[in-house]
Amino acid sequence: METPKSNLSQCRLQQTPCDVCGKPINVVITAKNVLQGSNFEIAASVTNEPQKPLLYFLERAANLVTGFKFTSTYFAGLGYFIDSINGIEGSIASKTFWHISSSGVALECGASSYIPEDGERILFNFTTYRDAGYE
Repeated sequence: METPKSNLSQCRLQQTPCDVCGKPINVVITAKNVLQGSNFEIAASVTNEPQKPLLYFLERAANLVTGFKFTSTYFAGLGYFIDSINGIEGSIASKTFWHISSSGVALECGASSYIPEDGERILFNFTTYRDAGYE
């Protein structure tokens, strides 16, 4: 059985501000919820944008696709935590959250510090701690 790749190498916890960071890349952002409320799967192709943290691509996805909305909370020293997508919000009480993965591998860092590669497909999947393997 093949060992999943690690996404840790793309985590950049210390970043410098920039207007145009990296080379232009294409990234597909998908949000999927089959757990709570109205089920949905919505995708946005973000094309020809400079390589920057995932949060930048999530913001572009929200600008490109009607019905792709998200909220986040900023934590000093850690970055932004994705609270909700399209009104579906994670909860400590129900042990639910937006799990972020690429090519089936969980990201080792969050939307503020993960730097996608060209052609990457990022999935935000609303799930439980248990289903994500954290319980």
